[in-house]
Amino acid sequence: MTQAVIFCNTRQMVDWLTEKLHARDSTVSAMYDDMDQKERNVIMKEFRTGSIRILIRTYLLGCGTDVQQVSLVINYDLPNNRENYIHRSESTISK
Repeated sequence: MTQAVIFCNTRQMVDWLTEKLHARDSTVSAMYDDMDQKERNVIMKEFRTGSIRILIRTYLLGCGTDVQQVSLVINYDLPNNRENYIHRSESTISK
């Protein structure tokens, strides 16, 4: 089972894209930098077990996704600097 992580720069873009993919019956969830840790843990558990196939999120410093099944990382919005671009991919793909 393959999964994808999509990075957006703003919560508004995360919400918009999540809504669009929900309308297409995708199993998708959103995660934000200002979200409660318990809520993020629930979403990550669902993502790791495969009940969520697409995770759309803002960039959370120090919060890697690290899921074996992730085969696609999309930067829907380009980050503001090169280091964040590289870190988004490195923190997502399991080594």
